[in-house]
Amino acid sequence: MSLLRPHRPIRRPQPPPEAVAEGPREQVRESFAGAGPPAPAPAAPEPDPCADVPPLYRGGARLLDWKNTARSGMTVDFGIRDEGPMGVHPFKGLRTGKEGGQRFRVSVRLEPDVGVDPADLPAVYEGEGLLMRWSDDCMAGMTVRFLLDDGPDGTAGVHPFEGMATGRKEGEALALSAWALADDESTQHPRHVRRKTPFWELSEVKQSQILCRDARFVSFLAENEAVLAGGAVLPRPEEDPIKFAGSVVKAYLRVESRGIMNLETAEAAIARRRWEALMKEYFRNGYR
Repeated sequence: MSLLRPHRPIRRPQPPPEAVAEGPREQVRESFAGAGPPAPAPAAPEPDPCADVPPLYRGGARLLDWKNTARSGMTVDFGIRDEGPMGVHPFKGLRTGKEGGQRFRVSVRLEPDVGVDPADLPAVYEGEGLLMRWSDDCMAGMTVRFLLDDGPDGTAGVHPFEGMATGRKEGEALALSAWALADDESTQHPRHVRRKTPFWELSEVKQSQILCRDARFVSFLAENEAVLAGGAVLPRPEEDPIKFAGSVVKAYLRVESRGIMNLETAEAAIARRRWEALMKEYFRNGYR
C-alpha cells in the first residue's frame, strides 16, 4: 500500500470582489506616485527679425510735431539729426504716401545719456510706420514723417508721443531706428531698398519722356506752340497729346529724335542746352 496520499490541488482563499476591483488601481497609483506630468520646457524667445539686418537709419531725432485725426491718422514728424553718407538725406528717394509708401519697422526711444545704450531704455514706440514724406531744406533741415500703426501691434489707439515737447529747438530729443520692410514682412538691407531717382538726375531723354505724358506740360507746349515750334505741328493736342508734345519738343530742339540727347556729339550738346532752357522756362511759369 502506498504511503503517499493522493495529490489534491491547493485551494487558496479568493480575495473579496472589492479587493480585486481596487487592486490594479492601487498598484497604478503606487507605480506613478509622485511622477506627475513632465514639466513643459520653457518657450524659446522668438528671434528678432531685425537682429542681423542694419537699419536704414539709426541716430538722433527731434520730435517736430504729431497729429491724430480721422483723416490723416496717427502721424509723427521727426527732425533727422544724423545725415547719411555724403550729407544725403537717409530717406531720400524712397516711396512716400498712403498708397505706396515704404513700410518700416520703427523703434523710438528717449535719447540716452552718454555711455548708455538706447536699447536699455523703454521704447516710446515700437511698431510699423509708413513713410509719408521726407524733405531737406535750408530752413527746416532734414525731416521725415511716418504714419503709425494704430492697431494692437502699434499704438493700441493712443498716440505714443502725446504730451511730449515739439518743435525745431525745444522738441523732445529721441533715438530713432528704422528698418525697411519688404512685401513679405522681412527686413531689408539698406542696399536692397528701392529708391526713386530724382527727376533732375534722370537723363534729358528720360525727362522728356516723362513730361510729354504730363497734362500740364502738354498745356504749356500748346500755349507756347508758335514760339517753341515756329508754327502748328501735327497731330493736334486734342487728337494725341503725347505725340503732340513730342513733336513740339523735337521742333524746339531741332532734332528728328530726342534720343540724340544721349549721344556725345556737338548736335547732342546743343540739344541738351536747349532742353535745359526749355525746362527753366517751364518751371519758371509755375507749372510744377
